Amino acid sequence: MMQKCLVCLMGLLGVVTTAHSQDGTLAAAVGVFVFPADGQEAAEQSRDEADCYSWAVERTGTDPFDLARLSDQQQARADQAARQAQQAGQGAAAGGAVSGAVTGALVGSVFGASSKNRKRMASAGALAGGAAGSAQRQQAQSQASAAANQAARQQASTEAQIDGFRTAFSTCLEANDYIAKF
Repeated sequence: MMQKCLVCLMGLLGVVTTAHSQDGTLAAAVGVFVFPADGQEAAEQSRDEADCYSWAVERTGTDPFDLARLSDQQQARADQAARQAQQAGQGAAAGGAVSGAVTGALVGSVFGASSKNRKRMASAGALAGGAAGSAQRQQAQSQASAAANQAARQQASTEAQIDGFRTAFSTCLEANDYIAKF
């Protein structure tokens, strides 16, 4: 589970340097490069990173692992909203035109219109229905755009929280005689 979360978090944070991401440390998971300035052993560095991680979570109120899960959930919801909006918009104009044509023809039949007038009424209904369907498609596109904008705002907020966490985490490590950069 922890390894899976590290992979999710690395993807969220954009950790792409192979040697760095394969490090398996907390610092690597949050995208911070750490060098032991006083020759600290790996076990000591691991303990210091864990302590600084806890300190940074406490100071910032941000846990990058929670953010990674939240970001995945938000992205899944945004993707689903976009798919639903796209499906709602597909065929809306054509469906509206067919419905309008049928309605126009029925109205013409009910009121005893001539064949020629029923065709005109069906054509008018098709145009009106097509226009209504186009409006539905535009509304669906607007909803998809709104969902994409919301997802972008959430992503920007998540990135800002992660940057704040990285700053706190790095500050703690530097106070413990490490060189930390992100």
